[in-house]
Amino acid sequence: MREKYPSRRGEGGEEWWGGPLWSPAVPLGERSQTVALALISIHEGLSAMKISNIYWSVASMVFALGLLLFLFPGSPHAYADGGAPNLAYVAGASKGISVIDIGQQKVTSSFSMTGDPQMIFLSLDGRFLYVTQPTSERVSMLAAKTGKTICSANVPGQPSLLAFDPGINILYAAGNGSASVTALDPNNCAIKRTIKTNGPVYGLTVAIVGSGTSGGDGNQLWVTNSTSLYIFDRSGQLASIPIPGGPQYISIPPGYTAYITTRRGSVYAIDLGTRKLSPQCYATSDRHYQ
Repeated sequence: MREKYPSRRGEGGEEWWGGPLWSPAVPLGERSQTVALALISIHEGLSAMKISNIYWSVASMVFALGLLLFLFPGSPHAYADGGAPNLAYVAGASKGISVIDIGQQKVTSSFSMTGDPQMIFLSLDGRFLYVTQPTSERVSMLAAKTGKTICSANVPGQPSLLAFDPGINILYAAGNGSASVTALDPNNCAIKRTIKTNGPVYGLTVAIVGSGTSGGDGNQLWVTNSTSLYIFDRSGQLASIPIPGGPQYISIPPGYTAYITTRRGSVYAIDLGTRKLSPQCYATSDRHYQ
């Protein structure tokens, strides 16, 4: 894995590693608020077979996203995460969570859920689904095969965002109804701590810092509110960076750059090591946001 995602040291001496190929639970269908990012890093030295496998993975993902938009054209929010073998779990459907078999190109089952389920996250072993239920102010853990609820946690702020820290095995949940992020134990939904923020939360992700692809206890929590990006580690807040246009979703693909979308349709890049904000690298017409 290290050959794929080489490390680099930041200004503070921390070691940065590239993240997984895809960021989990990319939001679909929010035409006026979200610029979806599908970012892939192909490093030098990959064999033709590896590159072919990457292209096949990209083609499969593009097909899956197109299928989701075809199956749920009227849904204002659709959030997806993938599981083996060839399954996509979609929140935002009328029945709660739908399961799509990519090979069969159809919905094969669904799990009924209350609370207007939004973002979902599939555990690394594919056994469990973690689902936000903002109108119930709850985050639930389900068995991925059956949809049975295993445990739930009451999370304030209409939680609609999830982020997982593999270095310390913590699941973070937040929403734009409260100025806080809740840290959960993914094994039993127990609340471990609450992190106070400077306003309602609009974006949430984990930056991997340290050795290996999972990092360690030096991983960082990146949070956006209505005006800025805030970076935390286990000791507290490390930095705040104003983002023009109202920051929202955060994506950290393989490499050393984070990308932030705004509610005005722009995309900004931030260097993970220096935390320097680059000029906007994408912007839609302002007429869509009047």
